Amino acid sequence: MCRNARQGLQKNTEYFIQTTIEEKVSEVMEFCEVEDYKNRLIKNLSKGYKQRVGLAQAVLTDAPLLILDEPTDGLDAVQIKSLEKKIFQIAKEKTILISTHNLKQASQICSNHILINGGEIIAQGKIFEIKNQLEEAGCEFDSEDAENVLEQAFLFFAGVKKNEFNKLQTE
Repeated sequence: MCRNARQGLQKNTEYFIQTTIEEKVSEVMEFCEVEDYKNRLIKNLSKGYKQRVGLAQAVLTDAPLLILDEPTDGLDAVQIKSLEKKIFQIAKEKTILISTHNLKQASQICSNHILINGGEIIAQGKIFEIKNQLEEAGCEFDSEDAENVLEQAFLFFAGVKKNEFNKLQTE
């Protein structure tokens, strides 16, 4: 029993906050499809489920910007497509910055790109803007494929030879 109005309000607020947190956690766990593993230690989860838990943690903060580092690393094709769908859903409400070496994936899910080599930005913008940057710099190629534009920009602006680039992609 509460002794005064302040204690009564505090008790009600604590209940409301706790209920809201539990609802939000359940909602995010369902969205990231980890509710069946809610009682397992994260260290005992597969790589795919660890990635999902990481995404759930990021989404739960309700920050306007999410930074995802290699979000599909170690995932199989089905898990990658599932995660990409979630990223598209989240991107409707938030800005997402994805750090990845996977140019194919970047070309498919990112609307803007920043290519970095040796800590320096070597190209940035939408695919068509990067293609224009290449053409203005004297690099000619006829591919309209987004992945090829990003690869060509990296090769051209970073000065990486094709065989070195392919070696970097497989590491």
